[in-house]
Amino acid sequence: EMLGAVQSNQVTVAQVTNSVIRLSGTADISDYRTVLLSITYNNLSPAPNSTRRQVQFIVSDGQLNSSLATALVSFSVVNDPPVLDLNGPAVNGLDYETSFAEESTGVTIAGMTATVSDVDSPEIISLTATLQN
Repeated sequence: EMLGAVQSNQVTVAQVTNSVIRLSGTADISDYRTVLLSITYNNLSPAPNSTRRQVQFIVSDGQLNSSLATALVSFSVVNDPPVLDLNGPAVNGLDYETSFAEESTGVTIAGMTATVSDVDSPEIISLTATLQN
């Protein structure tokens, strides 16, 4: 998670931590407003915690601070589909190919490094295999 902003000629943006940015510089109110309007929240996690975030703001004129103002960020969670990779992560693609010799025992139809994953959940409910001719 992180906050970001675009600085102007008079207003400098310092990234104190991922969750704190500091705007500074003697500038007109309109310059600060322009940078304020550029402040963004971003979260690159494929499965972010969906708890609403609060971003708190205080402005100072050098003598006094403003009252605390708060922006609330709600989440629209995306349910990513599970991923099935029959040949494993070391081989390009998701499919697997094998050969069956007539009059032999069965052959496995997934590679030894096959993977099943879901960034949204530690559980899978079902897997279906359907033979096609």
